[in-house]
Amino acid sequence: MNANDMLEMMRKGMGEAPAAIEQSVPVDPVLMHKPMRSRTFAMPAGQPALDADTRTLICLAAACAATSLACVKAMATRIIGDAEPVFDPWGRLAST
Repeated sequence: MNANDMLEMMRKGMGEAPAAIEQSVPVDPVLMHKPMRSRTFAMPAGQPALDADTRTLICLAAACAATSLACVKAMATRIIGDAEPVFDPWGRLAST
């Protein structure tokens, strides 16, 4: 998997990739490999220790604690996107 594929996965998973990562890929695509490899070891897809919502909240808390505006924005984008059904519990907006 190349850096652009990993970047696309990040965009799909979080809604958008942090600007620093977007900018790093054209400069040095190898920079993406270590964080993605670490993520794979820490959060394996087949048998994760924590569910997706818990992982998202932990990542958001870490981003807040580190005062990383880019990470907070990326995590919040995913959380708000995932919450859309809460604002339309009967599916009325989907049918209009």
